[in-house]
Parts: sequence; C-alpha cells; structure tokens
Amino acid sequence: MEDKPKIEQLQQENKQLKDILKYASDYSYTMRAYILDVKRTMPDNMPKQDRINNICFGLGGETGEILDYLKKVFYHKQVFKPEILSEEIGDLFWYVCALMYEYDLDFIHILIQNIEKRQKRYPNGFNPLDSLLRRDKDNE
Repeated sequence: MEDKPKIEQLQQENKQLKDILKYASDYSYTMRAYILDVKRTMPDNMPKQDRINNICFGLGGETGEILDYLKKVFYHKQVFKPEILSEEIGDLFWYVCALMYEYDLDFIHILIQNIEKRQKRYPNGFNPLDSLLRRDKDNE
C-alpha cells in the first residue's frame, strides 16, 4: 500500500496520532465497504456529470439540514438530540463518499493528506497567526 510509509512517518512525528493510525487499515477496509454501499444506492440512470451535479446539490442540501437543526437547537431552544445530528452527518457523509467514488479518491489518503496539511499549517496547534500565514501553501 503506497500510503504505508506516510503512515509510519506520521506515527514517528506525532505520538498522539500513533494509536489512531495503527487502525488505518481497518478503517480503510470499512470505508471501502461503505463506499461500495454508497455506489449501490447511487442513481445509475444519468450521465456522470449529472450524477456529480446531483451529489453537489445533495452536499449543499444536507449541510443546510445540519445548519437548520443546530439553528433550532441554539435559537428555538429545541432539545439537542445527538442521534438527529448523527443522522444528518451520515447523510452528508453519504454525499462526500459518493463524490469520492465518482473521482476514485481514497478516504485514508484524503485523511493523511489533510493531517499533513494541518501539521504544516499549525505546527504548534491552532493559533490565529498560523491561520493567516498558511504555511502549507507553497506558492502563496
């Protein structure tokens, strides 16, 4: 697996990630199974560009549902129910995985890439100055 050297490097660089990353292959297997199920439940009666458009609209719609639910909790004083937020996040995640499937992107690779970006951007944890400096952007 081409990401294994990156996983080993991250384990050495950041001890807090070590316990998480040792399970990466299990997560990768689970994600592949999940993405296969996403493919099973995707509409297959439209051209690829229409599927991608549908996915993008779905991402926006599900994000809106999460925001609407939290608005009701914060401002309409509804009782927070984690299972409702979890269900909406699951729906959003379905669309994220559908987009990954359409572009043949690997979940674990995306996570590792994002970890590396944040390690460069925030080498000592988050602070506003590092947010402005954006050290992970080579050409800016």
